[in-house]
Amino acid sequence: MTMSERNQNKGILVCDSDNVSLNNTLKCLHYIWSGHIEESTTLLRAQEVLSDPKQPIDIFIVALAEFVHIDLASWLLGTGFKGHLVLIKNEDDTLPSFIPSEHLTTLQRPVKLTDFTKTCAIESSNRSDKKLDASFLSELLNRRDALSIEFQPQYLARSEKLWGFECLTRFQHNGAKFDTKEVIDALEKHGFMDKFSQVFFKRLTEVLPAFMRTRLSLNLSLYNIEKYDLLTVIKKMLSDTNISADKITLEFDASAYFSSSAQAITLLCELKALGFDMAIDGYEGDISNLKGLPLMIDEVKLSVSHTRKTAGGFVLPEMESIVPLSKNIGTRIVFAEIEQYQQYKRAQKMSSEAILQGYYLAPPVGLSEVAELQLH
Repeated sequence: MTMSERNQNKGILVCDSDNVSLNNTLKCLHYIWSGHIEESTTLLRAQEVLSDPKQPIDIFIVALAEFVHIDLASWLLGTGFKGHLVLIKNEDDTLPSFIPSEHLTTLQRPVKLTDFTKTCAIESSNRSDKKLDASFLSELLNRRDALSIEFQPQYLARSEKLWGFECLTRFQHNGAKFDTKEVIDALEKHGFMDKFSQVFFKRLTEVLPAFMRTRLSLNLSLYNIEKYDLLTVIKKMLSDTNISADKITLEFDASAYFSSSAQAITLLCELKALGFDMAIDGYEGDISNLKGLPLMIDEVKLSVSHTRKTAGGFVLPEMESIVPLSKNIGTRIVFAEIEQYQQYKRAQKMSSEAILQGYYLAPPVGLSEVAELQLH
């Protein structure tokens, strides 16, 4: 089997006799991994899969609890598995003193989507034939199956009803998904943003009619503003779909709104005049500094994963910091990247007018699921 063939057939095996834990792990993997996934509830079945040369397994994810009465080291050596071993452990589980694996990751149960982001990514060291150079980027943009658009549901904190969706761009190649920021940075470096934007907005135009009855957020960048005619592209999108601009929120980094570029500020004002809601995406600064926001800003997105972290987990900003922002000046707050129950309840308590999104509430979904969610 050639290296190319092996990459295309690269697979993951998950073994866990706890069905709840198994389903949770599979849910995370199916989102981030487009390649082959095998599942097993017994070590006997797992051994059969690992021993089958027709099913190359590069990542073996197994619950440590399966080895209560079986020696992990002896069993693993018996299978001959040489790939990446991922052990899912309970809080009180103790790792064996010897684990015969050069590539070992341990995760705490219950697992989260972010636990697998690096494990399932294409590592740069293993990407000799898939470097993000000009040739490969051109291939990505030319292949429809390499670029996809998914939609992260957003919910009202006060009623838990669907508010809208955030549009997310995904890149994949031969069964594994690339980090989106890494690809976007490479596209900027090699001068492909023009072509990418054409591909993205063409694809978006195809699906926008599905959002006539709900809101949609688009994440754009300062690079988009200053390097090509974004205003013309967006006007054409509105014209081709007959969708109202007030159904769409345009998200930019905070630096875009305080840019010294007259061209950037003029464009933001023109987009606002068309009827779009304007938002700050992934704000990481001091909440109190946002009280002096430009009047054009309708929404601020706060990433829960960038807030303070304690031994007990992530915590959100203090209540007194949020209330003036969400009530006194009428700016919507979006709490993003909610992955834990505690984060969810805390965000609800902090601001009943907030918008919530994150994997705990719902993973990004495809277009068919968008229609289904809008019916409920």
